[in-house]
Amino acid sequence: RITGEGGAPSSNACKIVGFDSTDGVGLLSYAGLGMLGDTGPGDWVASVFKDLDTDLQGYMVALYEAASSAVSATVRRAAPGHLFVAAGVADGKPVIYSLTATPTGELRLKCHERSYAFMLAGAGGVALAKDEIADDGREILDWIKKAEAEECHPREVADRLVKWTGAARRQTDDVGSRSILAYRFVRDGEAAAGRCFYDGATLEAPDAPLHHLSRGVDVNEMFELMKKEAMGTLSLKETAKLMKFKRRTKRSD
Repeated sequence: RITGEGGAPSSNACKIVGFDSTDGVGLLSYAGLGMLGDTGPGDWVASVFKDLDTDLQGYMVALYEAASSAVSATVRRAAPGHLFVAAGVADGKPVIYSLTATPTGELRLKCHERSYAFMLAGAGGVALAKDEIADDGREILDWIKKAEAEECHPREVADRLVKWTGAARRQTDDVGSRSILAYRFVRDGEAAAGRCFYDGATLEAPDAPLHHLSRGVDVNEMFELMKKEAMGTLSLKETAKLMKFKRRTKRSD
């Protein structure tokens, strides 16, 4: 749930964006207050990352520059804290980036090198991007390691995260009970992605779009074009766009 124009809440907002860079993969989460202008956070980030073909740090710098213009200093001073947190793997190493608003309204971009890369963005703000994590967080980390080793399904981690954060119990005027949990694993050069949607502790069917940009290309859009290609209904403009995407993907392989 997020505050829209005029203070009206939107209960179908996605605050997560997945992206592939030239040196790795990442998941970015928005933890600021309200819409960015008149645009939902997922849509806004996707517009910033569109056509951007660079490394993971380059994506974060582009986000910093765009947020400097989109989020006014007045708003940043009124609600200091994390605006964005990205967990990723760059050159085979896990990293966490945070974009923070200081009490004076200044934006700060910081890279946190970690032996793990996972974060939580919710009603309590952003956690797990700090130098240390609590014991209950370490239990979640142990389950993440099991999922990485394919000793359990990622949904088992998601189930525990929902219960651990209190999302299964929390529902107020400001915060709803629905959540999205997204994950990415990198094994043998292959990046596997997934997501789970919850209403409280109950798994539900996806009903909010989750943007995924692969080196600046909207993957969801490309899937739709591939469907049209299979049905033979592509326009010339769509054909050119799909061919460009395929060439870029081939080069990255």
